Amino acid sequence: MPEKQNFENELYGTKQVAELLNIPEWRVKNFAEGKAYGLRPAKKIGSGHGSRRLYDVLGLRRLAIASDLVDVGFTPEAVGRALRALRDNVLMSHEDFIGAKLVQLPLLVCERGEWMVQNVKEVQETFDAKFTLVGPWSHGGLFVLNFLSRIVSLELRMEQSGLSRP
Repeated sequence: MPEKQNFENELYGTKQVAELLNIPEWRVKNFAEGKAYGLRPAKKIGSGHGSRRLYDVLGLRRLAIASDLVDVGFTPEAVGRALRALRDNVLMSHEDFIGAKLVQLPLLVCERGEWMVQNVKEVQETFDAKFTLVGPWSHGGLFVLNFLSRIVSLELRMEQSGLSRP
């Protein structure tokens, strides 16, 4: 059986990222150039017109989550705070969670403007005790994103496109 290749060091250009995330290239560029997002490419080759931005697997995952948050109405500043709450160790491949109990799965949570990662059990306890679910347009409440589903979706898209999967 061939040895499993390690794709953690793969780099993806802006066009590849846009195709994998099914978003326009201008959005990828906005994420990279918007300071509030805090989404810098892993590597930048050259400067000015004709320069290339290259993203690693963690960057791809962060961009996917950022795009989802923008799609539901969060501001660049709120997206940046959310992404800072997501440590690299929770952005692993979904395969790292196979066999985990449902209540242990991590979720990205915004509770009254404060972003954190909580497991399903913690979110359920918070929801039962205090809040109703609301959208990002509200100044209170609880917003929950299952970011692992976005990672799974991204990895499946990478497999289907023939690109290497992390």
